[in-house]
Amino acid sequence: MKIYDLLSSDSYEDKKLIEKLICIFENLEKKDLPNSFENIISAENIKKIDKVYNEIFYDKKPIEYALWFVEFDWRKYIVNENTIIPRQETNFMIKAVKDYLEIENDRIILLDIWAGCWVLALAVFEDFQEKIEKVILTDISQDALDVAKLNTEKNFKNDKNIELIESDLIKNISKSVFNEKVILVANLPYIPNKVFEENAEENTKKYEPSLAFLWWEDGLKLYREMFAQLIDMNPKNTIMFLEMMEEQIEILKQEYKSLKFEIVEQFNFGIRIVKVYL
Repeated sequence: MKIYDLLSSDSYEDKKLIEKLICIFENLEKKDLPNSFENIISAENIKKIDKVYNEIFYDKKPIEYALWFVEFDWRKYIVNENTIIPRQETNFMIKAVKDYLEIENDRIILLDIWAGCWVLALAVFEDFQEKIEKVILTDISQDALDVAKLNTEKNFKNDKNIELIESDLIKNISKSVFNEKVILVANLPYIPNKVFEENAEENTKKYEPSLAFLWWEDGLKLYREMFAQLIDMNPKNTIMFLEMMEEQIEILKQEYKSLKFEIVEQFNFGIRIVKVYL
C-alpha cells in the first residue's frame, strides 16, 4: 500500500493523527510527506500504525504510552504506564537548577527524588557534567526505576557516576552523601484528590499512575516526610528545588521556621518552583 492510499482510507477519521503516525513509523519529516505519497508502506508498519491509531483515537490512550516514548527537549525518552508523561512545565524546574549551576563553583551531587523516567536530572546532567560529581536517582517504584535505567543506558552508557536506588524518598540514601554539597530536585505528588478529580483530563486519570500526582489532604504529606528524613541526615550543604502550589509554600513556611523558601519560577494554576535552604 502507498502512503497516499493509507492517508485516503476511510478507516482513519483523524487525518492529522494518521499523518503523524506515518511520519513516525516511516521516519519522515512532516514537510517531506507530500513528496512521499508514492512510497510503499510495509505490511508490518501498516499493522503497527493501525494498532497505535486505534489505541489513541478509540481508547483515548496518550500518544506517548501508545508509542512508548516522549519527545522532550530534543531527546526521545522511553516511557510507559509506570511513569507519568513529562510535561513541558518540567522545563521550569530544569531552568531553575541550570541557572543555579551557572554560578556555582563547587562540584555537587545531584539527587533526583521520585525520578520517574528521569527527564529532569538527565537534562541538567547533560549540560553540567563538569560540575556534577554524581547523580543519584530514587523512586519508590522499581518499575519506574527500570524505565529510568533504560533511559540511562540509552543516553549515558556505563556511566559510573549515575546510581539508581529504590527508596521511600531519601530513606535508603547513605548519610555520607549529605556530607557533600547536594542539589536535591523533587517533583513529588502534591495535588489534593479533589483538585485532581475536578481538573485532570480523563485519559490522565485512566492511564497515568495517580500516585505520581496526588497525595490526599493538603497534598504535602510527602514533602513533610522528606523534610523529616532530610533533617535526620544532618546535611552539611543541601539546596532543594521543589514544585508545589503557592498556598502550599505558605503552609510549609509556617511549619518549618528553620527552612528558607524562595520562589524562583512561577507558571499557570498557581504552581511554583521553589528553592529551599536548610
